Amino acid sequence: MADEPINLADRRAAREAPDADCIRKDEYGRPLYRFGFEFRHFDGDEYGFDVWAYDMPSAEEIAASINANGVRLVGQLFATVPA
Repeated sequence: MADEPINLADRRAAREAPDADCIRKDEYGRPLYRFGFEFRHFDGDEYGFDVWAYDMPSAEEIAASINANGVRLVGQLFATVPA
């Protein structure tokens, strides 16, 4: 029985891809990826949060929008309901 060739590009792409919990799909089936954001609070402490975006340019647009428009607190979260 002959050995099948290994596609190293496929192996590398799979190894470098985000973990499954960092990818989801929108209502149209397009992939969304999880991006991390951080900021420095008035007292010097650093905080972070994550946002789902389609790609790096859309994540950068979200960051620019947050910087330009600010963020408002909408309340404390008590549970997460799976989609």
